[in-house]
Amino acid sequence: MKPAVLIPIIIGSVLLVAGGVLIAIGVKNNRIAPRVTNTYTINENFSNFDINIETADLAFKVSEDNSNKVVCEETEKDKHEVSVINNTLTIKYHDERKWHEKIFHFNFARMKVTVYLAELEFDSLKINMSTGDVSVPNNFTFNSVNTTQSTGDCHFNANIVIESSFKTTTGYITMENMNAPALNLNVTTGDISLKNVHVTNNIQIDITTGRINLDSVTAKNYKSVSSTGTVVLKDTVIENEINIRTSTGDVRFDRSDAATLDIETSTGDVTGTFLTSKIFHVETSTGSIDVPPTTEGGLCKIKTSTGDVSLNIVQ
Repeated sequence: MKPAVLIPIIIGSVLLVAGGVLIAIGVKNNRIAPRVTNTYTINENFSNFDINIETADLAFKVSEDNSNKVVCEETEKDKHEVSVINNTLTIKYHDERKWHEKIFHFNFARMKVTVYLAELEFDSLKINMSTGDVSVPNNFTFNSVNTTQSTGDCHFNANIVIESSFKTTTGYITMENMNAPALNLNVTTGDISLKNVHVTNNIQIDITTGRINLDSVTAKNYKSVSSTGTVVLKDTVIENEINIRTSTGDVRFDRSDAATLDIETSTGDVTGTFLTSKIFHVETSTGSIDVPPTTEGGLCKIKTSTGDVSLNIVQ
């Protein structure tokens, strides 16, 4: 065999053997790290939260023993730091693993961080997560909330007094039985669901791929922008305007209403029932139109390319 052909074969064989040896060593020395449960008792006063964690599920719960504590299911080298700094309960992910321990890490189960609180009302809540779910029940009240997640669901039911912002790249945002001054929700891929949510001012939703469900929701104004996914409003009453922009998703109303409506979709249908009379201005290229011939009420402007429009008024 010619040297020009033999040399690459030899080098490739050596690299293959070396890689196999490294993998064998990694598997031998880096088996699934055992989980431990660490409890961090909080004795200092605080009214804010600053939480930065990686791969873990985060849950807030009411303390049963009237103490503040953070319980973490973690490993010896892959864990969290808990402290109170400037009136802020801080939880940070801390990784003490060596490089080879990270490469040959085979424990894919998420860690768990549970925050037990004796008080129910706080000032600010800031959460920044990579992979993991967030769960906050409606026992709690926060003046302001800001959450950012890369991958994971956000189940947020606590009351909000002043302001809020929720953002997730891949995951669901669900809210139920809560009050808020305003909601700003941003999702790239995932669904948004609001049920029995009462908003004093405006709801703003930006979603790329996913479904929007509103059930028994009230607000001053509602605006959503989406690319792919159905928008459903059930038993939802908006004081001023509903503004919906979607590309390929349907828009459905089930006994919902607003003073005025402005809806634009490309290929989706617009169907359902309103509670009060409307003056309909409907434009469609190839779709069918079936709306009541009412001449009074608020303006309902609908524009679609290939979608059908079928709406009725129910008393």
